[in-house]
Amino acid sequence: MSFSTNKSAVDLSFNKHNFVIHFSNGEMLKTPLSEFPTIGNDLNKLSEFELFDNGNSIYFPKVDEYISVKNLMLGITGKNHG
Repeated sequence: MSFSTNKSAVDLSFNKHNFVIHFSNGEMLKTPLSEFPTIGNDLNKLSEFELFDNGNSIYFPKVDEYISVKNLMLGITGKNHG
């Protein structure tokens, strides 16, 4: 089985504990909000986001946080990066 990080995010959805990245090929990646202590779980702040760099990056302007989609696919989150 091969694993490809060459996917483009096209949308995000949220619930109380997770955010879900929706990819152009129909796949989804669910990530616990707890993995990103700097963005918190205030859904009002997270509901405003920008996808850029051809769907490879996410920016949350209300909390001034950037997230790499590729890093998420590789299991690198805010808790275990940097």
